[in-house]
Amino acid sequence: MNNKTNDRPDESGIVMQATNSINIIPFDPNNSMNVNSWLKYFNDKCQEYNLDDKWKLNNITAYLKNIALTEYVNSYDIIKTWEEFISFLTERQNNNYQTPPHRQNFRPFSNANTHFKDKLPPSPCCLCTKQGIANAYHWVQTCPFGLSAGQLLSPNPAPPNFDPPKEENQQ
Repeated sequence: MNNKTNDRPDESGIVMQATNSINIIPFDPNNSMNVNSWLKYFNDKCQEYNLDDKWKLNNITAYLKNIALTEYVNSYDIIKTWEEFISFLTERQNNNYQTPPHRQNFRPFSNANTHFKDKLPPSPCCLCTKQGIANAYHWVQTCPFGLSAGQLLSPNPAPPNFDPPKEENQQ
């Protein structure tokens, strides 16, 4: 028994020994791995070494990388069985682990005005006046994004000073 872990037997050496003796490629969604293929591979390796679902669940963190590991650790309290882990990981695959969509270029000769009712306004101020907002100060007061007046540029900024610095009284 080990007093540090509330009188439970110390199994950490057993777990690490078993983990270090098995050569399994970790699941890394950043490398565009397919989660279903990796789960089949992982289950086959565990079956080869006669490892049960309890071992898999206790040692899975050694075989997860990047966002897969982070999300598993964040959901650790929810996942109690190996089946729950499989559904958790495959659900995440469908939502998060897919490769980003292919970037699509705009068609040549695309005209942005075709997507707007009355063409684009010549300046952002025109958008404010069409919405009935008098000026930038007034916009901050009604802004739903929580901007404060200090986050906007002054309506009359001071012109930049390009003169060299004046030397103080030279004696």
